[in-house]
Amino acid sequence: MSDINSINWNNPRDLSEFRNQFEIRRTLMASTAHTLEEDFNLLGEAGLTAESIDYGTRIYIGHHEEQIPIVDHISNFNFSEGFRLLVLFAVSFNCNWLELDVDGPIYERIPEYEW
Repeated sequence: MSDINSINWNNPRDLSEFRNQFEIRRTLMASTAHTLEEDFNLLGEAGLTAESIDYGTRIYIGHHEEQIPIVDHISNFNFSEGFRLLVLFAVSFNCNWLELDVDGPIYERIPEYEW
C-alpha cells in the first residue's frame, strides 16, 4: 500500500495496512518536580537508557513486551516514589519514553520535591 490515493478509507483492512507504515512512539511528559536529583544519579546504576534534552531528561521505558519488567526492575533501586509512580503510569499508558522537564506538567497525587 504505497499510494495514499489507492486506499479505500471505508475498508478497515486498507486502513490497518496504512497505519502499520507509521512508527509512533508514545511519551509521558512530566515535571522534574516529581523527582529527586538522586533519581537522575540512579539512572545509570539501574541500567536505564537516558538522554539529556533541553531543560530535562528523556528516559527509555521500553516497548510493550519489555515494559512490565521495568516496573519490577526499578523497585530494586532507591528511586523516589514520584519517579516510580511516573514509570508505572508511563507503562500503563503504553509509553516508550518518560520525559522529565523543568517546565513539564505537574500532576496531582504524585509527590513533588524541592530541589
